[in-house]
Amino acid sequence: MIEVIVQNEQEAVEAEKLGAGRLELVSSINEGGLTPSFETIKQVLNSVAIPVQE
Repeated sequence: MIEVIVQNEQEAVEAEKLGAGRLELVSSINEGGLTPSFETIKQVLNSVAIPVQE
């Protein structure tokens, strides 16, 4: 399974289209990846069918 790190809804949708099997959703990737906002989590969960980890 391929897991892809994404930061927003657009990246999540694109990763799913390209064959990702699971997503790791983060914000501030340059700072090591922080927990994203609730709104971002909600948008991503509503936009993809594959598992998402925050």
